[in-house]
Amino acid sequence: MRKLISVIALIIFVWVVAAQSRSTIYLSTATAPTSLADELERLCKCDRQFGPPAPVLDPKVLPVDVSLKDNKTCIEGSCQPCFDCYGWQLFLTLNWPAKPSGEPDPDAYFGRPGFLGNVGWETFASVYDIFGGGQPRAWAELGSGPRTVEGTSAVIHQNLVDYRQADHNWLTDWDRNLVRFEIRVNKDEFDYIVQNQLYDQDGLYKAFTTPTGAGVDLPSGKAGGIGSIEIKAAWRIVPKDREEYFRKNYKIANVKIPPSQDDVLVALVGLHITKKTPNSPQWVWATFEHQDNVPDGPPDPSKKYNFFNPAAPSNYKPNYNDPPARRSDRRVPVQVVRASPIDSRAIEINKAVHALISAKYPDSVWRNYNLIDVQWPTMPVFNRDPKSTAALPSGKPAPIVVANITMETYMQTQKSGGAAGTSPGGADRTDPGNLPATDPNYGKSSCIGCHRLSAITPTFVGKRGSWKTDYSMIFFKAKPKMITRKTTARR
Repeated sequence: MRKLISVIALIIFVWVVAAQSRSTIYLSTATAPTSLADELERLCKCDRQFGPPAPVLDPKVLPVDVSLKDNKTCIEGSCQPCFDCYGWQLFLTLNWPAKPSGEPDPDAYFGRPGFLGNVGWETFASVYDIFGGGQPRAWAELGSGPRTVEGTSAVIHQNLVDYRQADHNWLTDWDRNLVRFEIRVNKDEFDYIVQNQLYDQDGLYKAFTTPTGAGVDLPSGKAGGIGSIEIKAAWRIVPKDREEYFRKNYKIANVKIPPSQDDVLVALVGLHITKKTPNSPQWVWATFEHQDNVPDGPPDPSKKYNFFNPAAPSNYKPNYNDPPARRSDRRVPVQVVRASPIDSRAIEINKAVHALISAKYPDSVWRNYNLIDVQWPTMPVFNRDPKSTAALPSGKPAPIVVANITMETYMQTQKSGGAAGTSPGGADRTDPGNLPATDPNYGKSSCIGCHRLSAITPTFVGKRGSWKTDYSMIFFKAKPKMITRKTTARR
């Protein structure tokens, strides 16, 4: 009888644990922590003496650098969890609701369902605010007028067709709508561009060709401030028949989509956050997705995924291996899967951060977003030439392959090399981050691997030359300087 009672008690205990809410803390076999903060600190493995040891829900916390004294003690991926947690801290702070001034509102609900106001990064300068051919408006004047999602995920060509990804393909969801994109930069980077007159081709060319020009060396925060931050966001149009679901579970916004779509409700499905730091001059690259994009495991039959249809035939095209390039009908949905599973350590951290959010903001839409990965230089190179014409150093990035399925859909398994992924990259074949063509990761999606090659100046009108632009692709949008003609009144 005692044995039977013990078995029944065990069954009841397991059932109670399984029935807990999303705020459940996922623990390992290690000693149980006393709080969510302790659990996150255990998972993150960051250094207490250098910045926050784990992500916190505080809009005032935006660390300049990762909580590591240096990268020399990183052995066999031991530092990856700390970089993952740094990526999460950037995500939490930059997605905090913003006041009209752009400052975070500490009293606001983090991730309130249906919230249509701006979060922090949405108050940043759009690349179209910066590269209009003339001096941009003052920072305080940006953001006036209707918000526009221009639909451009990459800036490799001046005449880039809208809604194209970095490899020039597009992504259509299973509601037959194209995914749209926008790129924004923070005030530190914006001020650097304006102060150095890098917002048009004339100023950009002088920065590389005159004796006093300093090239492009974006701020890292080492000399003060936060340092440069760039954001790339992927949005999908919200279907009318599921609007309530999207309002409850997604970050949403009302936007204008050129040329004629006004007041369109869109939902955030992907987010890149990149930051240059004092100890990572090759930048830190964090990428996030909504959990409804594709199944990370067996498909849930009750869920309608954004980019995966469980009923699609096995030979369905287009898919992540067979992009829809040159197809006349852009309304054909694309079948996508995640080629490389999310790292198990990142999954643990995701669950812990979701629990952290749920404990204070139980309805937050941000519980539905996952960190996919964070790439960083394991052998950072500090003395690069800011006027370089050759491939920039890679800093031996880890992990080697990083892909967001909303922005690098078809580069997950790409083997062609070149600017779209990890490759030898020109004459600099001594770089420790280069891979031989026989390596199984050669040619696949890599943030640093791509930007070290493709972050270049535009084709200058009437001038010759091409230079690298500090791993940032936004400068390719620079236009010729606008000429202002003065008119003289007749007497």
